[in-house]
Amino acid sequence: IEENGKEKEVVPVSLYYDINIKRLNGKNLITSTKDDMDLKIIPDKELLKASKDAVGVNIYNENVAGFGIGAGFEDFKDEGTGKLNLSYDLGASTETKELPMAPSKDKIENLKKNALKGVLVVIKNKKEIGRYDLRSVNKID
Repeated sequence: IEENGKEKEVVPVSLYYDINIKRLNGKNLITSTKDDMDLKIIPDKELLKASKDAVGVNIYNENVAGFGIGAGFEDFKDEGTGKLNLSYDLGASTETKELPMAPSKDKIENLKKNALKGVLVVIKNKKEIGRYDLRSVNKID
């Protein structure tokens, strides 16, 4: 980003969820190029509090301005495994007009500590197809 004629490096800070999934039936998650897939996390009280303490808002709310949410999908391979990715922008290393300043390391650590206290919702073609308690998944640091 250029500011006052000088270039300034801005590093975004995000909370990432990488979830490996395993197929239990013969179906793929994505069956057509027209399939519209989405993910969201519904935070419990502790995760909601950690989010508000870290950045002042519920980052898990899709309608919060200034905080981006990203989702990605890797469908099942031949061995029956796939991957879901979800990211929540927390701010940037430097304050800009586009992004707020990222929270302190302590606040990020508290958010990470509570990150699995919620429910992952998988949505396909605007219809919920699954809910998964994040506490029941195997955590990878």
